[in-house]
Amino acid sequence: MLGGSRDARDEVKVKVDAAENNVEKIKQTVTDWQKESGFHH
Repeated sequence: MLGGSRDARDEVKVKVDAAENNVEKIKQTVTDWQKESGFHH
């Protein structure tokens, strides 16, 4: 069942990559929102 476990790892990696992409989008959205609202750290 080596092939099956490799497929499972690939699937997890895809999900992790997608989650990381979502985090980057959220960070960018927050950054844009902060600029628009004139909020500075």
